[in-house]
Amino acid sequence: MNTETFFTRLEKYYQGSFDFTKPFVIEGSAFSGKEYTALAEFHSHIDKYVLLKKAQVWAADSHEFCLFQSYPDFFCADDFNELTHLLTEYMEPQLVRKGNEDVAPDHMYTYLTLVILCEQPVSKDMISMVKHYHFTKFYKLYARGYSEARVVLVDLPNQKVYTNGAAREMKKLYKKVFNDLTKGKF
Repeated sequence: MNTETFFTRLEKYYQGSFDFTKPFVIEGSAFSGKEYTALAEFHSHIDKYVLLKKAQVWAADSHEFCLFQSYPDFFCADDFNELTHLLTEYMEPQLVRKGNEDVAPDHMYTYLTLVILCEQPVSKDMISMVKHYHFTKFYKLYARGYSEARVVLVDLPNQKVYTNGAAREMKKLYKKVFNDLTKGKF
């Protein structure tokens, strides 16, 4: 099984709610020119009114940005460090805060998800790095919500999924994709 086959099946689960940019190339920053498999975006806005739309009681915006990257060759610590650096130095300031000092007033949370697809077996050191990775940023002492990093590492040859603590619930979806592919569902 290769990363392209796995990603194609995985994409079917995301397409109902997420908008995809494939391939995703960053422009106009220190990360310019690097190509990633895809960026998927989800945005949700919920609000409550009293009688008229002008009388808004509250509003909440929720977002998720999933960066997918395939590694046909060996995935190493330098690759992981590059992705986490991209998360903290590009995704959080540019995608969440839109280059501003702070997030929008109705921001509730944003998940910044890294999905790493590996065609070669993954080392125990890499698994440990993923499991122990943590990034959470609070805005205005939590009054404007937070951003949190979720990391999913997919070991295709061994059909294993590893996550950090924040992405724990995502494991089920990725195991389902393995199950679909084993049963011949494409």
